[in-house]
Amino acid sequence: MICKQSSDIQGGVRDDTDGEVSGGSNGADFMAYHRRFYSLHSALMLAFLVSGMIHNGGNRKYIPVNPNELHSLVSQSNKVSSNEAEMSSCIRAYVNVHSSTSEEDLAAVCCGNFGDRMNTTNNEQYQSNLCHPRMPVLGVPPHRVPFALRLTRPVEAWVLPLLPIFIRLIYQLMMLIVSRRRGSKEVASSSSGSQSITTTLRRLLFYFLLLNFRGWCLYIGANALEDYVILPWLTGNTVVSPLRTNPMSDVEHELYSSTEPSCWYKDVLKAHHKLATERVGHYGCYGRPFDFSDHVVLFLAHYLPIFVMEILIYRAFPFWSTDAAKSVGTKRRLAHFLSTGALWNTFHLFLFLYMHLIILQVLRQTTTYFHTPAETLVGFGISLIVQVPLIYLMCSGRLQWVGNYIGLPCSQQVFLIDKGD
Repeated sequence: MICKQSSDIQGGVRDDTDGEVSGGSNGADFMAYHRRFYSLHSALMLAFLVSGMIHNGGNRKYIPVNPNELHSLVSQSNKVSSNEAEMSSCIRAYVNVHSSTSEEDLAAVCCGNFGDRMNTTNNEQYQSNLCHPRMPVLGVPPHRVPFALRLTRPVEAWVLPLLPIFIRLIYQLMMLIVSRRRGSKEVASSSSGSQSITTTLRRLLFYFLLLNFRGWCLYIGANALEDYVILPWLTGNTVVSPLRTNPMSDVEHELYSSTEPSCWYKDVLKAHHKLATERVGHYGCYGRPFDFSDHVVLFLAHYLPIFVMEILIYRAFPFWSTDAAKSVGTKRRLAHFLSTGALWNTFHLFLFLYMHLIILQVLRQTTTYFHTPAETLVGFGISLIVQVPLIYLMCSGRLQWVGNYIGLPCSQQVFLIDKGD
């Protein structure tokens, strides 16, 4: 059985001497490679997730507050924290919403200009990592790393996951224009170029629908289900109104109960949190009720699945065959590198590794400081609604009609194309 998905369809390099895809291999080998890749990816993802939950310390969940007002509040308390001397230079501040008083250990955290200080105790290290996190491998603060602090913003959340396929599409359009300028001798090449663009556009549509499913069903739908069905059923509390202060950030649910303890930090909340709370007519503890991590769902069901799928397609159908370099003279290889898909291949691989690094680090930071382990686990479970079907599609060799439509590597026993195609 001949596989109709060729490197021509994907914009790769075809070897016309024997009809095989350059660098092609048995379809079963692709499936085996996909399984190994997903196993490694899943192990790395779980390692960051579990590491964050372990370092959370049990039931901590921080929200940002007004640093000046927090300084005044801590100064008036009977027990002064070890970093009280630095409270006057606070540039950011956080409170643990599950702490009952400001005197509890790490109930209030002040972030000053002392990020390079060497800490000795576990608590000081925990606080330092909250205030002054550093990217692994790179060893620099996130604000110096492009996109590290912008992953949850609407524009970046919709553009960045699609960037790899946009790169492939741009390259295919460029090659189509070049082939058509060469004249009638390149009619076959031009035809295959048009077919490759069609396949890429189909996969782009598939990704677009996937992102919309995550946004409408796993974000808006799941939050509505949590607000109006699950939490009222489990707690008996009434939902006043879910606060949606930022459509791409973790929402804060406001449930009220006559037995809810007083909120010691309500006077140090930021202005927009106070305004949002007053607008729904409720003065309870902002951020305290259970709230599954939307950020975990965003990273694991929005960003990573598309990046992983596209890098696996890149591996099967690279822009530029490395075998082509063997026929190029040493003096011409640099020019060939710059004028062919090699430059695109390199950038594509770099983009995948770079985005993987910052997403996993931000994931760990979220699970360590901004959600309890229970909220993280629920978010992870919701993300499996997207992850499991995609892994099945990429690794099982089944649902071949879907794979053929969006241009996935075939699972047929032989990976060949007809010379006449």
